[in-house]
Amino acid sequence: PGSSSSPLGLPSDLNKCGFPEHEDLRATVRPLDDYSNTYIGLSCPNCLGDGSHYKYGEYQYVCSSEDIAAFRCFDSIDQYQLFNMSADPYELHNVYQDSASVVKYALASRLRMYYPCKGATCP
Repeated sequence: PGSSSSPLGLPSDLNKCGFPEHEDLRATVRPLDDYSNTYIGLSCPNCLGDGSHYKYGEYQYVCSSEDIAAFRCFDSIDQYQLFNMSADPYELHNVYQDSASVVKYALASRLRMYYPCKGATCP
């Protein structure tokens, strides 16, 4: 039971990971869209004044926990995702490549404004 996606080739047999020996304790390794869960993103309903609800994310594959805590990540983005939630509520079509530069810039700027802030320091 369970699954994982590891670019490092970690064992798919959980018994090899130090879990108690059990014949039914197996994992499957299956490819995902991306192996990175290190991302920042925002959901932005009508934030551009066009009535659309956007969901925007930036992914960086290599970033330590210390770098995340110190807000030193996301200076070398590996992947972008942009979904128009108004037109595609199930997030089936990443429209980043096809979107206007002004939309991408506006969402990236808004995300950078929120990334380092906490509580009352947020806009």
